[in-house]
Amino acid sequence: MPYLFVDVWIKLDNNLSLAQKVDITRIPDFLLESYLPKWLSEQQVDSLLAKIQLKSSVDDLTKRLEFNDQTGKYQWIVFNTLYKGKCLSNEEILHIDTKTGAVLKHFEEQHLLMHCF
Repeated sequence: MPYLFVDVWIKLDNNLSLAQKVDITRIPDFLLESYLPKWLSEQQVDSLLAKIQLKSSVDDLTKRLEFNDQTGKYQWIVFNTLYKGKCLSNEEILHIDTKTGAVLKHFEEQHLLMHCF
């Protein structure tokens, strides 16, 4: 899946000993404890989005699974492009809970492209 952070890094010293504690916060519990995830699939997110009154889009929806550093949990992020210009776009953005499908945030934001001019 694009945009999904899928790497875990282990920092070693010159003797190949751990140089720092291994950070496993981004590894979902179901992988650490070997059970099947109860997360919404991308198809289930599509079904949920079909029931939500999204504004008229000028492009395909972009969906990604993203780790929220503040909550320590993954969530689905959905971008609905409302306007797409040369140097900016207007997006309707939803944050969706991976387990319940609850919409955690629903807002609009303007994105500027760097080095556009």
